[in-house]
Amino acid sequence: MSDDAGFNKDRSTNSHPVPRVGYKKPGERLDFADPEILGDRAWDWAIYIADPKLNHKNQKWESHNLTSNQVRRYYSEFKNIQRSMLLKTADKLTDENWIRIYSKIKLLNAKAVYDSKRQSGTLPITFREFIEMCVRAISSVKNEGYIDFNNICLFFEAVVGYSSEYTKK
Repeated sequence: MSDDAGFNKDRSTNSHPVPRVGYKKPGERLDFADPEILGDRAWDWAIYIADPKLNHKNQKWESHNLTSNQVRRYYSEFKNIQRSMLLKTADKLTDENWIRIYSKIKLLNAKAVYDSKRQSGTLPITFREFIEMCVRAISSVKNEGYIDFNNICLFFEAVVGYSSEYTKK
């Protein structure tokens, strides 16, 4: 996979279409294991989630900028789940443990939707789309989901790093 598949080579551009990294054909699996995704594609997502011009669409109130606190809060949620997963693997990740962990992963979507609809402290819709894309890319099958989730955490870490340039403190 090459960075040519990214959407925005000129980072100074004011228009940012939705990054293609999260969109796939039915049945096709995203390759979050590909190290190339941690470069330009992660940077494109960082720009997309932090762009205030994109964050007011479909919202009845004024545009909200993404804050570094919001990004860190969700990243921490992902990392907490990852830590609990790693603790379980020391004792073998059972099907029952995976169901609990996968439920926590799926719950992240509900949290993002809730936070994006609140009147105060609104989570930008573009960041909600990012969270939904990450969660949707994780398989419900234990071994595949375990690998998917760890790769998503690496991708999220790259986005957090790049987004620090664009988010409010």
